[in-house]
Order: sequence, then structure tokens, then C-alpha cells
Amino acid sequence: MSTIILGFGKSGISAMRLLLGKGQDVTMYDTRKDIEVPDDISKAKSKYDIKVYAGEDIDVSAHDLAVISPGVDPETEIVRKLKDAGAEIISELELAYRYAKGKFIAITGTNGKTTTTTLAGEIFKNAGFDVRICGNIGRPVSESLENSNEDTYFVTEVSSFQLEAISKFKPFISIILNITEDHLDRHKTMENYIAAKCRVFENQDERDSLIYNADDEGVAKCAHGSQALKYAISLKNPQKNGAYLKDGKLILAIDGRTQVLCDAKDVNLFGEHNIQNILAASLAALLAGASIDSIGNTVKKFKAVEHRLEYVDTACGVKYINDSKGTNVDASTIAIKALPGGIHLIAGGYDKGADFSEFARGFDGKVKALYLFGATKERFEKEVKHAGFEGRISVCNTLRECVEKASSSAASGDIVLLSPASASWDMYKSFEERGDEFKELVVELKERVKI
Repeated sequence: MSTIILGFGKSGISAMRLLLGKGQDVTMYDTRKDIEVPDDISKAKSKYDIKVYAGEDIDVSAHDLAVISPGVDPETEIVRKLKDAGAEIISELELAYRYAKGKFIAITGTNGKTTTTTLAGEIFKNAGFDVRICGNIGRPVSESLENSNEDTYFVTEVSSFQLEAISKFKPFISIILNITEDHLDRHKTMENYIAAKCRVFENQDERDSLIYNADDEGVAKCAHGSQALKYAISLKNPQKNGAYLKDGKLILAIDGRTQVLCDAKDVNLFGEHNIQNILAASLAALLAGASIDSIGNTVKKFKAVEHRLEYVDTACGVKYINDSKGTNVDASTIAIKALPGGIHLIAGGYDKGADFSEFARGFDGKVKALYLFGATKERFEKEVKHAGFEGRISVCNTLRECVEKASSSAASGDIVLLSPASASWDMYKSFEERGDEFKELVVELKERVKI
């Protein structure tokens, strides 16, 4: 079999290593003509008989299989040519699944995936399981297969881009946290986006489990079509099979048997959305055989993941919070909802076509001032004003300028929140890079004021 891998990023390189290790013939291809070939690929080329192309018009007829990286749109010309030539198109997630021996816990949703995946991984690890935390969280699944076996659990964050190109992927437990508008620049319609997310359970049967957010109408409707055993999470209603919040306590229930996980006041994460994330991760661990005590102990010690409502520092009585992972309006709305008022919001970035006027209507009087930067800044300003936002708006050229203006304006007791409601690709390689810069700027600020 001859395989072509599309994309020179992490997942493409990991897929290359996996296939070369299995003795497969591999061709590497990237659609960008000006891209620098990564050292990992150059080294592989010197050792193995692989072909490497960047933006060239090539004959694809010899390839039986194409592995596409998440950043490669399935509608690009090279993918269409491969389909026309009869090649099977799969994602790196699907490829890794075909070689994996263990069980998959697949976690998807528009927001909360990384927090839930990280927490679930910690719970599984502390409960004594052989666990790999992987997927869209930063470590490709292909990179996580080494030394795994039938008893290994792959706690996997999966994105709609990865799920677009699966065929056999069948998790032991799937989790759908929420579905709100995002990535419409890629999926074109909400119907397409929802359909991609719901593929997470399409191969599951009655031996598998689906954990879903019953408070999200779209998710509940989506989950109805699953053949798996269904477990609902809710902050509104008790569940016979699922997890819920009642009288300030987090409760897990299987076949009507309830167990108290912990008190909500013992949780170290901001916001109700994180209660949902905790319930989902904890229920998955309970279904896999972890004890309620072990789960509860991990939950009570767990801190926010980096770049998601991450407390950075306090200077002159002003708290600085890094929510760079707020890459869409729903994620940033959740961040604002999780915090008290007095927010100086730093936002803007790559334009994914979001509705910022609707976002502004959700400020609920909590946002005092807005500092905008990035590609969306002008449209952001226009739509926020149209929505009736009466606070101060500063349009800036850089994140540094935003931080400086916000720190000058914020009073003791206020919060400076970086939650862009936009992707980072206009100015940064990733939301992590954006969040790291914000934290560095706060450190500089703290040094200057010496408080």
C-alpha cells in the first residue's frame, strides 16, 4: 500500500513515523509552496525511501490511502484529485485507531474539550490506569501508541476536523460537551459542523457508552440517534443514568444508584461550564472502573488548564486572567459568565465570521471596557457598537498596546481578561503563543509597578 500524508505539521509527522515504522511506502505533501520542510521529514527522507513535495502538481494515482492533517480542508484540489483516483481519505486519528490496541475515550464539543480531556487523563492516571492523553490537545494519537496494549486507555480530545475523515473509529466512551457556532469558515453551515461532531459516536454500539450534555438542546437531539448506552450530564435535572448538580453537590448515577462526588465549593475551576466538564470526565472514569474516592480526590486538586481562564497574577489590585483558548464567541461568553463584573476585555484576532454583536449582548453589564486588536478589530468595534455597548472601546495595533491601555484604565478590584473570541492565526502560530505573550506582558507589568 502506498500512502500520501497531507500536511507537514505535528499530526502529519506523527503519521509518517507510524507508517514508516510499519514498513509502509510514504509520500509527504504540503499545499504551501513556500513552506520550509521540517527537520523531522528531512531526516526521514535521508533514511527512508520517501518522496516530499510542497505545493507541486503531482500524480496522485499511485496512492491507495491519504492521511489528511486537521488543517487540510477536505475540499482542497489535492484531496479532490485523490478521491477521484479512488484513494481512501482518512484523518490521523483514524489512522492511529487502526493500529491501536487499547480503548478510546473520545471527547468533543465546541468548548471545554481540553479541560475535560486533561482532567479525565489525570483521573485515569491517579486511579492506576495505563493512560495516554492525546489528540487535538497537542500530542497526536499516532505518537501515543508506543508500548501501549489492550489495557491502555487513550483519553483523546477530538475535533470536528479530525472527525470529518473517520470510517472505523469506535471509542469505548464518547463525550459530547456542547455544540455552538464555530469553524463555519471550514464547515460552511451549522448543519455540517454538527454532523461532523456527531460522527464521534457513529460506530458505537450497545457495548459502548455516550456521555452527553442534556442541557444543550443541540447535543441532546444529536445524541438521540446514538446506538450506545446513553448517560446524560445536567446542571438542571437529576439523572437516573448520568451525572448532575443538586443542592451544591456533584452526583454520579448509574442505573439509579447515586454517589456524591464532592461539593461544588471544593472545585478549583471558575464557572458552571466547568462543573459540566468535571461531571463528564468523572462519569467516564467511573464507567471505566475508577473508584468514586479516587475520582473525587483528583477533582478537588485539579487546577485550570493553561490558557483557559488561567489566573496569571494581580497588580495594583487588578487581576489578570489568560483565556487565550477563547477562540470563538461562545467560549468567551462562557469566560465572562464565569467571572464577576469589572471586566476589561481584550479581544480580536483571526476572522472566522463570528457575530460579535450577539457576543456583546451577552456582556450582561460585566464588561466595563473593550480593547481590540487583530484582523477582526474594525468589524468587532462596529458590531459591538451596533449592539449598544456603551463602555469604552480602544482599537489597538498589538496585544502589548491592549495590555498597557487596560492596565492604565482598570481600578483595584477590576479584572483584565484576555479572551479574544477569535482564533490566533492572523498574528500568532497558535492560541498558546498568544497566551504566553499575554503572560509575559503581565510579568513585565508586575515588575514595573512592584506590587
